[in-house]
Amino acid sequence: MQVEIISIGNELVQGAVNTDAAFIAEALYSIGLTVDRIVNVPDKPKQLENQLSESFKKSNIVITTGGLGPTFDDITRATVSKVLGRKLVFSREIMESIARHFVDRNIEMPKENECQAYLLEGAKPIPNKVGTAPGMLLEHSGKLVAIILPGPPHEMEPMFKNTVIPFLRERYEREFIKQSVIQTAGILESALAAKIDDVVHRRRPRGEAEVDFGLLARPGIVTVRVAVHSKNELLAEETLRRVRKELYNLLDKDIFGEGAYTLEETAGSLLIQKKKTVGVAESCTGGLVASRLTNVPGSSLYFKQGIVAYSDEAKIKMLGVSEALLKKSGAVSMEVAREMAEGCKRIAAVDFALGITGIAGPGGGSPKKPVGLVYIAIATPKETYVEEKRFVGQRGQIKEQTANCAIDMLRRTLLSL
Repeated sequence: MQVEIISIGNELVQGAVNTDAAFIAEALYSIGLTVDRIVNVPDKPKQLENQLSESFKKSNIVITTGGLGPTFDDITRATVSKVLGRKLVFSREIMESIARHFVDRNIEMPKENECQAYLLEGAKPIPNKVGTAPGMLLEHSGKLVAIILPGPPHEMEPMFKNTVIPFLRERYEREFIKQSVIQTAGILESALAAKIDDVVHRRRPRGEAEVDFGLLARPGIVTVRVAVHSKNELLAEETLRRVRKELYNLLDKDIFGEGAYTLEETAGSLLIQKKKTVGVAESCTGGLVASRLTNVPGSSLYFKQGIVAYSDEAKIKMLGVSEALLKKSGAVSMEVAREMAEGCKRIAAVDFALGITGIAGPGGGSPKKPVGLVYIAIATPKETYVEEKRFVGQRGQIKEQTANCAIDMLRRTLLSL
């Protein structure tokens, strides 16, 4: 089964992110269909004609997005018609739907929109409840399914979910795919891979479900994706349960959640569970950690105060950091991070406080204190811990790694209580 996505638009070959293809590929995978190829094509008739001709010959399912608008650069409708030898047929029902779209918005319909009422001969229209361009679903020559969709994600996504997915689910025999997305922090991708190597490369007995693994590293976070394929749904579920258990045993406290669950949500849940409060004193992260922690609904139950003390003067006045210490050790030092955390804990009257200072770059570094050097302190009810980190990347990446590391430090501290 060959499945292909063709995304059409000059912007896509000029660097714009293809979010349509990502959405479609993920939706197809959820019903057991894997995309073999994704192609971006500009709004040029000959290039699109050549690509469609090749794809229609090779693939069983071809999905196009984009090029269904009413303007001169919307060439998909006419080009598919030419390649498949299918006439474009005017649909009065579609025309009425398009006209109603403008009437409902009290806007006069441009004549150019009339071209959107033409469908490929034999195609089933895919209703567009948001925009004016209907999609088309066409079975051709007994083996090809062509699915033609508009490009704007807010139009395409509900059309794909509500019409295309049910059609494909009914038409094709498929595997059951059970997935788990495990989120980890505080461990390098290479170290994580080494930890789970035996699970990933274990030879599985004949008849057992097939298991795929994937790692995705982001600043301070490594995601482990597990996908189990089987024509037996119960077998897929049992295999996933067993693999998840093995991974949890190996990774233990490195795991902070699953799916879209975030570090700040985990830390927040622990703070509520243990009835503790937190404050943050930030320098190089500029309030990013406080922002992340307060992104969680209900964070007012545990987050009490955030202080951005960027300059030396602010560290002295707002947190009580010693001026003599700043002169001796410098703002980016273990000692200053400690005093920032302890000052925040005292001022905010919280159970835990983070103190963060570092050099995010691109300037400000030196051989002794390079860009990416960060100190993170956490003041607890009993004592204060400080960690030195050396991150790499652009300014935003260093800030993100620092924020993730600080929140993870809070999470791990709470787990140890």
